[in-house]
Amino acid sequence: MKNKQLLPLNLQLFAESQEGGGDGVGTGQDTPPEFNAESLTDEQLAVVKEKFGLKDDNDVDSIVKSKRSRWQKEADAEKQEAEKLAKMNKDEKEEHERKKLEDRIAEYERKENLQEMSKVASEMLKEEEIRSTDDVLKFLVSEDADRTKNAVKTFVEYMKETRKLWEVERNTGTTPKKMPGNKTGVSTIAEAQKTLNEHRIIK
Repeated sequence: MKNKQLLPLNLQLFAESQEGGGDGVGTGQDTPPEFNAESLTDEQLAVVKEKFGLKDDNDVDSIVKSKRSRWQKEADAEKQEAEKLAKMNKDEKEEHERKKLEDRIAEYERKENLQEMSKVASEMLKEEEIRSTDDVLKFLVSEDADRTKNAVKTFVEYMKETRKLWEVERNTGTTPKKMPGNKTGVSTIAEAQKTLNEHRIIK
């Protein structure tokens, strides 16, 4: 409760946007209040740093400017939207709202499709005993099922070849100079090992 007394408004500048006008848009406040880290007391700065894991005053000022810039852009977009609607007749407004709804539905379906493709890719990697990560899935997954499957197959082949080379070095102490049949841009066993360590094959 003490934190809220210290910074009842300023902490909102740091917070991510929330449903219902969490950034102040649509509340009658067209622009965010002027703010900089120098206006905070030492105690308030300490609260902000602890709450958001910031290291120094410059970090505080930087994140404030970033959030304020985003807030300003959203306020401007809201204002432009209101001006656009004010110039439309009834039919145009209905068409505009219909288009916005279609865009939201399309974006929702796109995200749903990517999630499904991620599940498919993750299962394919699991079947090959390869551990998947979010970064790997982002790299492999697309909205197209065939492209996703082909990307996963290529990655699996590469990981298997990398494992073979790693086992050669481990068992013989001999480091291959180049990776045979390499099509991935990784040319040395050291680079291959680095990739393998990042995405270890499950045993």
